[in-house]
Amino acid sequence: MDNLTFDKIKEALSKYTNIAIAVPVDPTVDEMGAALGLYLSLKDMGKTLSIATPNAPLVEVSALVGIDEVRTTLGEESGDLVVSFPYREGEIEKVSYTRDDNFLNIVVKAGEKGLNFTQEDVKFSRGSKAPEMLFIVGAARISDLGKLFDPAVLKDTVVVNIDNKPDNQDTGISLWSPINFLQSPKRWRI
Repeated sequence: MDNLTFDKIKEALSKYTNIAIAVPVDPTVDEMGAALGLYLSLKDMGKTLSIATPNAPLVEVSALVGIDEVRTTLGEESGDLVVSFPYREGEIEKVSYTRDDNFLNIVVKAGEKGLNFTQEDVKFSRGSKAPEMLFIVGAARISDLGKLFDPAVLKDTVVVNIDNKPDNQDTGISLWSPINFLQSPKRWRI
């Protein structure tokens, strides 16, 4: 790794607090160990962290310190709850809320056409806040990260790729932009 790349990583670490670490599907003990070592080091620095792999960690890595912190999604929960349901013009007159004891009730007042959806049509989802900085450990290709790597969500995230596989397009440590990577098969160095 050249000094310029190292300096850029140090600069980003001093600037950002919300950091995530992504490990590929079925990581080796070395890959997960390196990712967890990085996780624990950044935690000691007081960073807000998440560490994830696309699937639950395998038994081979279950004895590693910190393995209980590994999730299958990146980033922290933003706290936003979104309630979604089908909507057609004229069905809803007003949306409001009431509070009863320890419950918040969202009230959807029917319009002139009435509500034409069922309870099964209602969906609940929690928003996820994209990390400011993402370390990818042990992935030679973006596809190795499965659903963890979403370019739309990570468009403003600084990404550091750490890998030593011979089939990696830019072996070693590099910084790159998710958008530029997808537009060009070659990662770019800073």
